[in-house]
Amino acid sequence: MLLAILPVYNSIKLADKYVVTYLDAHDTYYPAATMSFRDAHFHRKEIDQARHWEDQLAVRSTDYFLLRGSEILRLNGSYAAAAEEQLKIVTKFPYWTEPRAMFAVNLMTLGQYAKAKPQIDTCLMLQPYDKKNLVNLYSYYRDIQDWSSAVREVARAEELYPGDVEIRTDRMLIFYRANDQMAAQAMADELLEQDSLLPFPYLVKGLLADRSQSPAKAIGFYQRFVELAPKEPEVPKIQQRIDSLKIALPSQ
Repeated sequence: MLLAILPVYNSIKLADKYVVTYLDAHDTYYPAATMSFRDAHFHRKEIDQARHWEDQLAVRSTDYFLLRGSEILRLNGSYAAAAEEQLKIVTKFPYWTEPRAMFAVNLMTLGQYAKAKPQIDTCLMLQPYDKKNLVNLYSYYRDIQDWSSAVREVARAEELYPGDVEIRTDRMLIFYRANDQMAAQAMADELLEQDSLLPFPYLVKGLLADRSQSPAKAIGFYQRFVELAPKEPEVPKIQQRIDSLKIALPSQ
């Protein structure tokens, strides 16, 4: 990324005007040029100008529109088609991490973990402290059930993003899936102390109560999860478990 900044760093105010004229004349905004000017302005602490260039990428770049189209394919469940489109962009712009990170996610969804890992590693090489790249790394280890690596990497992500609710929630879920029940319980309690409306700590507490043969407690925690997150994909299965536990409960 430094090499992308150097050509425009010293005379960027002069270059801005000419580059904008050129890009406008060709009716497109190229990601490489756009990100170079964005990063150059950012390093000069000219934040408004940096954001302007980034906004222009989203508004004017045909490649960006293609990337957004691939995301629509993913959301519609067409993971293979989305990955195919993202591979085209990755091949064209190898230093643009956003499509590479999205490509890695789709590969993992398709179960192609061996192909996903090099994409994640490349993203981390290019942007080692970017949150989405750190999340992809511990998600990779979680999905292949390498629990020691998953715990290590999610802890590292939390160190870099202290207090981040998404990462802390993922850490709690990884503890649970790694069968570290005490750590999962402690994380759930900490998260609820921070915010009592977070749904997944209730799910974990319900699962732990269920495992410890405490059906009444499990039902209460499960129901709270369903109330707070009715659209989560886990809800139908949890609702079935609530119903079965209620049937098994001794009559009062």
